[in-house]
Amino acid sequence: MRRIKLKLYKILRNVGLERNHINMFSIFNEELRLDQFDETCYLYYLENSFNISIPDKDVPQLRTIDNTIDYLYNKTAQFGGLN
Repeated sequence: MRRIKLKLYKILRNVGLERNHINMFSIFNEELRLDQFDETCYLYYLENSFNISIPDKDVPQLRTIDNTIDYLYNKTAQFGGLN
């Protein structure tokens, strides 16, 4: 779980979020003010960093950092965990 958090933190920094804005329960669109481009970059980084595919139907589940960590944990567990 810690590796997921570290990777996710790096992704959020790459998307342009400042360190003090990264909070486990912040809502991406509302509190973190991610626009459509930022969100697209975020999903791209997630898929490439974790070597997964995120179907469009799953995107609404990724509303907060905490939700994203849970999603990534479950998704990577299907493939034998995080390498």
